[in-house]
Amino acid sequence: MPRETILETGRIEATILDFVRDELSGGEVVAVDADDNLLTSGLVDSVGIARLIAHMQDHLQIKVPPSEMVPANFRTTRIMAVYLRSLSEA
Repeated sequence: MPRETILETGRIEATILDFVRDELSGGEVVAVDADDNLLTSGLVDSVGIARLIAHMQDHLQIKVPPSEMVPANFRTTRIMAVYLRSLSEA
């Protein structure tokens, strides 16, 4: 998929939420929104975050530096979307 020239935070959020619901929920129907803490809720564990980061790197054609793979950047889908958008603009 070619890298989008303008990445909208809302579209990134939607992509993250779709991945969490479709790939990380263990087949359960989950209600999650952009401000839910994915880590403390238990919805996403460390392996899930690694899968999500890999998916978003492929989808957005960006690279998340290992030093920035910290919980503060991936706590909620809204925080992730803003962070990932900033990487795409660099």
